[in-house]
Amino acid sequence: MYFFIKNNVKQVKFVDRSFNCNKKHAHDIWQYIIENDNGFTNFHMEIEAHTLEDSEIEFLNTARKGLFQFEIGVQSTNPKTLSAVKRNGDFETLKDKIKKIKSNGNIHIHLDLIAGLPYEDYKSFKNSFNDVYSLRPEQLQLGFLKLLKGSGLREDADKYGIVYKNNAPYEVLYTNDIDFEHMLKIKGIEEIVELYYNSFKIPNTEKYVCSLFKTPFDFYEQLYNYWYKNGMHKINHSRQEIYNIFYEFCVYCNFSYETKLIIAELIKFDILLLDNIKTAPYFAPFKTDDEYKHKKRTFFNNLENVKEYIPNLSGYTPSQLSRMCHIEHFNYDVTLDKPKLKNTDILFNYSNRSIITNHAQYFKINI
Repeated sequence: MYFFIKNNVKQVKFVDRSFNCNKKHAHDIWQYIIENDNGFTNFHMEIEAHTLEDSEIEFLNTARKGLFQFEIGVQSTNPKTLSAVKRNGDFETLKDKIKKIKSNGNIHIHLDLIAGLPYEDYKSFKNSFNDVYSLRPEQLQLGFLKLLKGSGLREDADKYGIVYKNNAPYEVLYTNDIDFEHMLKIKGIEEIVELYYNSFKIPNTEKYVCSLFKTPFDFYEQLYNYWYKNGMHKINHSRQEIYNIFYEFCVYCNFSYETKLIIAELIKFDILLLDNIKTAPYFAPFKTDDEYKHKKRTFFNNLENVKEYIPNLSGYTPSQLSRMCHIEHFNYDVTLDKPKLKNTDILFNYSNRSIITNHAQYFKINI
């Protein structure tokens, strides 16, 4: 670990399936990493969250933001399923532990679900997805059961009607509880989740639009159906096309006029959080009139503004600042969970980014 830290390795992954099985061993390693943190290297561990004690979580809260990344295998929230795969602990206990880990906002949380488990039909998988989504992990991975040689489930495959591929990694095709067509559908939904949730491309828009559906799974299922119906799964898409498709899906959903305005503004906001782009999406143009350009120049020429909002860039000229940052006008306050109609100007500072999401630092400003 010293070698990795000294040489600024970007990420170190521990391969232990339950890193914190030995509490003292895990604590000693966590303590060593915190004490020798180089401010750059990230450490990924797969942990058993059920066994974490409050004192351990309090200790982990002292770590630098982004230092640790925890993968937690939920697999399912169906009690009958968990019992069949001999997993201990109920979801409510696990949920409480995960919320405590997330409360300090310094640890990247990666939660896993597995499709194809015993007693997990499509409806049950939907419930598991919604349960895990409610925790808003940084990564929500949909995996598929694989019957490795020597595993208990492989020996019980006939009992649960599990049919799997003959070749490694022996992925499950269907079971007594879920048919092949629904397994394929979950695979398609997995790709949409990767594209629009795990990528951090449109987190604010995704969260808002999700709230317009009965459940998060209903949203992803309908977006997948739209994607598949229009043959979008057959080709690769540019980042701009990915945004355009999402907006066009929202238009297809026939939301109210105001809702579509809010969605357009949120997508623009999310785009600017990630990239200092010069060309706006066709459905949410930038404000480029001469008066607004003058206001932006005036803002960057004011040293007090620089000291207040972007002190790390105080050594740059106004012209350089205008290229390193972006100021944009929004008709809605898109920084709220429920955007409200209000003229809002936002400064995006691309020299300061979140180590977890890579999003730019931003401020609401008056210009």
